[in-house]
Amino acid sequence: MFKNATVYTLEKTLDLLENPDTLVSKVFVPCPDQAAYSAGWVKPTDFLPDSQLVHRIGRYDVIGYKIESKILPSAAINKVLNQRISEIEERESRRVRAKERASIKDEVIFELIPRALSRESTVLAYIDRISNLIVVNTASASVAENVLSLLRKTLGSLWATPIKTNLETTNQLTQWLINQVPKRLELGRSALIHKEDEGVVRIKNIELLSSEVRGHLDQGGLINQLSLTWDSKISFDIDKNFALKKIRLLDLLMTSNNIDNDSPSALFEADILLFADSFSELFDYLIEIFGGLPVENLSEHSPS
Repeated sequence: MFKNATVYTLEKTLDLLENPDTLVSKVFVPCPDQAAYSAGWVKPTDFLPDSQLVHRIGRYDVIGYKIESKILPSAAINKVLNQRISEIEERESRRVRAKERASIKDEVIFELIPRALSRESTVLAYIDRISNLIVVNTASASVAENVLSLLRKTLGSLWATPIKTNLETTNQLTQWLINQVPKRLELGRSALIHKEDEGVVRIKNIELLSSEVRGHLDQGGLINQLSLTWDSKISFDIDKNFALKKIRLLDLLMTSNNIDNDSPSALFEADILLFADSFSELFDYLIEIFGGLPVENLSEHSPS
């Protein structure tokens, strides 16, 4: 299910079922032969009919964003490109210049694309209609923005902004290690520390309050990513952009998710509800300890 979370605030409540066919205009279509990339909406889980692109589970509307991209290894392109250039230079007794080389490379790529292998992936997201949030199952800012960009194009307009808190994320994470983590949080055993002279230092399976880690901080290092556990319920990493990675629901939560009906639909809905309800509580807590949202974002995060 959801292992990551990039969150956006919405200007107002978004109800995708006001018009059930809203997403159809941008439904996923496989790459045509000469296309290198395709993206669109798909059903968010297998048990739904193909035409159902939004699945409502309580306050949450779940959607699926599918990407297909053609894989063209640089080595394969360069092999054909160099052969073409060699033939031209030998036949015409001249050197191929940079501009012509670039043009030939475009021709080679165009010819190879239909024979290229495809890579497909699906990213789930859900709209929380109470908190006016969109949660995307990725820690990649670019992937999340691709999902939001397609949603904007589909709806015609959409005012959604990435989460920004009053207290800067990196400074807060660093201060927690120097001083003390807030109540309800426990430190994990991994972190990324940015140092001006050394770049990123990766800390893994090390006590984060150790002298080794403190030494990096005393030398001006800043925490760019930190592993934490909240209320013994959820473990996660939080990065400098306020994206959550490696989210894992712990036993205390999982034992409360026993359901009698083990049908695919019941299991999917139970998993979504367990994650989304728990994440909503965690997210509210994180917003609080990072100083809240700026004034201009308060209305977007308030229940409507």
